[in-house]
Amino acid sequence: MKKLFAIAASILFLASCNKKESDAPGVWVRLENKTPIILESAQVGNTHYGDVSVLGVTEYQLVKEPLYAGFCTFEINGQISGAGYGICGTPPLPPPLKNGYYTFRVEPAQGYFTVVVRR
Repeated sequence: MKKLFAIAASILFLASCNKKESDAPGVWVRLENKTPIILESAQVGNTHYGDVSVLGVTEYQLVKEPLYAGFCTFEINGQISGAGYGICGTPPLPPPLKNGYYTFRVEPAQGYFTVVVRR
């Protein structure tokens, strides 16, 4: 009986420690650079990530403004650039990203950059 109680207590403890990503308070984003170029002064919305090295991954940061799509800006040799698709125009806007942890993976494409969003 004591063994069964210990096993049940362990399962309950492990289940309580396994917090779902959707339970995150807010939208947390990190950048992953899959390009052969350093992404200088990278940012998502008003959240700054600094320089992201080649094949580098940043820490997650809370993005305080609503995000409607995967998009980031950065500089390459002092020139402003970006990756992904921004949302512009008049409402109605699509729904913003749900609370959770997201990776915006910046990848090279033919003459531009794309962003692959993973949750």
